[in-house]
Amino acid sequence: MSTVKACLDQNDFSPKEQSRCNKFISFLAVFALVNFFFQYTLFSTDLSIRTFLKPAALLQVVVSLSLIVVSLYIYYKNKVLHYLLRLLPCVFVSMILMNIFSNILGAAALVLWFVASIYVNRKYFKVLALRKNYLRFIVWCTALIIVGSVIVAALTRGIATPSTVNMILFIGLVEGLGSTALLWQLLSKEIASGQTFYEAIRYTVLIPTTFMFLLGGLLTALPIKFFSGEYLFGEDSNDYLQMPESK
Repeated sequence: MSTVKACLDQNDFSPKEQSRCNKFISFLAVFALVNFFFQYTLFSTDLSIRTFLKPAALLQVVVSLSLIVVSLYIYYKNKVLHYLLRLLPCVFVSMILMNIFSNILGAAALVLWFVASIYVNRKYFKVLALRKNYLRFIVWCTALIIVGSVIVAALTRGIATPSTVNMILFIGLVEGLGSTALLWQLLSKEIASGQTFYEAIRYTVLIPTTFMFLLGGLLTALPIKFFSGEYLFGEDSNDYLQMPESK
């Protein structure tokens, strides 16, 4: 009986989580479109178009504030904010020390810092490598941005005409909607495999954030609270990206 109930719960679970995903993705798509029209009002030389699209400025503020509120709510629910706040002291002190060493020893100090950080945190990088779907998502989004940047550079060649400005804005819209579509595909796949919407978003945020932290997180080697890898990430076998259970 418990097995049957678990299957029924699973069948109810996925559509609910997928619905949350679809609403969030729709919100991101609306934001990309509104942001495009807002930027068009700033750079368009056609006064009639600018007048027609003028309400987009107010709409952009409303949508942006709404997205911030929604994102903060999601990051609170899936404990992303808790995770990032735990890293903050180490990030702050690391940036100060890196700045001091670079001013004294030059760029070579930064290179040595990054190399040492990668070596010290090698066991924590392994946890990131387990989330291959998320890594592929990051690679595809990065490739999309690079391709867009190359096209923009080829079009402008240092000269921004009205037509090239319009093309740049359009490419930005394509990048925004393309990244949103890739995110929808990733979240849908992870939800279908049994994750919740909040868990999937957590991994999407924490994997690139943690990767950047580990690149410069040399202080995790120190056996000091707020800095040590054991305090920040737990024991060696701990999956520190997994969402903590609610108490």
